[in-house]
Amino acid sequence: MRIYLDHNATAPLLPAAREAMLPFLGPPANPSSAHREGARARAVMETARADVAALIGAAPGEIVFTSGATEANNLALFGLTGSPPGHILASPIEHPCVTEPLKQLAARGFEVRHTETLREHYSLTLSAWLRNLEANWERAVELVGLGRARVWRLYIAASAVGFELGRLQVHQVLAVRADGGQSGFPLRPAY
Repeated sequence: MRIYLDHNATAPLLPAAREAMLPFLGPPANPSSAHREGARARAVMETARADVAALIGAAPGEIVFTSGATEANNLALFGLTGSPPGHILASPIEHPCVTEPLKQLAARGFEVRHTETLREHYSLTLSAWLRNLEANWERAVELVGLGRARVWRLYIAASAVGFELGRLQVHQVLAVRADGGQSGFPLRPAY
């Protein structure tokens, strides 16, 4: 038995979806054309647009169909950013169909910040986590035991102090090697 695990770019079609598509996989029909086949294709597309809109509580005019993720991501990034200056936040694991437009937007004057560069906020977050742990100490001990709860208290407090003093970086907390080791995660992508 063969198991397909590469669902990154495509995935097996659900049988119900395949059945719904079969009537429209015949001769091509351009929904922008004025002929009968085009009008039929347009009607089907507008019904689908209304159905999707109803599912998510949107107006049909707010639904835009694209040919795939690359086109959709480009439309979102270039369509929603407006004119520079502006700020864009990206994660370290973005697909190239997101990182390439981000490079272009950075060249146009947008500040593209990688989530790792939000280090100045980590000490505040860690301090809040520590306050939460202290406020719920008895429950934490119940859940994980006294020893593990103490380790987490020490880890969170030490990390907060390390960030405040500038002696600790995100890659150290996330266990990503900064010495050129093969972690698989880039520390800072070049946008």
